[in-house]
Amino acid sequence: MREPQTGGLNLPKDVGLSEQATKNIEMQWDSHASVRDWLAQHGIHPLAEPQVMCPEVTPDMLLNPDPRSYAELFANLVQWQNYFDELLAEACACLLPIENEMEDIESAKRIHFRKMNEGKTKADRVTDDEVQDLILQDPRYRELKLSQQIFKQHKLFVETKVEQQGRKVRMVSRQVTIRQNELEAGQRAGNVGTSFKQAKGHWERGFAPHE
Repeated sequence: MREPQTGGLNLPKDVGLSEQATKNIEMQWDSHASVRDWLAQHGIHPLAEPQVMCPEVTPDMLLNPDPRSYAELFANLVQWQNYFDELLAEACACLLPIENEMEDIESAKRIHFRKMNEGKTKADRVTDDEVQDLILQDPRYRELKLSQQIFKQHKLFVETKVEQQGRKVRMVSRQVTIRQNELEAGQRAGNVGTSFKQAKGHWERGFAPHE
């Protein structure tokens, strides 16, 4: 294992973990495939990207009186909402083992250097800052840190999409409720009108003067 580049600090060449120890830690936290297998056994499979384009909600769409158009718009929005939710869950699921492995490497290195410091004078001990530098320069740790950064970026972008899509779904859902209330009110008004006409007819037949 190469000597860490630490900007001139006089750090030990032994960075604390062998390649085999690093590999063992990696395998210990590599649970993603087994979790996917468990989900598949219970009938839970990754959602495919929807076959329709993610719709934008425009004023014309909201003013469209056609119930079928509203139903299709709402269904397409929900498809994409579910897909974005799953992408977010995937990013979080990938972050979890990465961060656990990073913490494990940090812990193993700190334990190693504490043992190295036993019996040494203060001047000869590896300081906490030096230990942190060694951790950050570890090749596997740097690889994990890059993966962590990538998945955190994915998570940030997908979280924004989830929020945006949620607002669209709620907006259309409110419009659907308004349309339904208007339809029911119209039906009630129609029923009242019909009842009035029937009553008026009965009155006219019952009280109209006989010829």
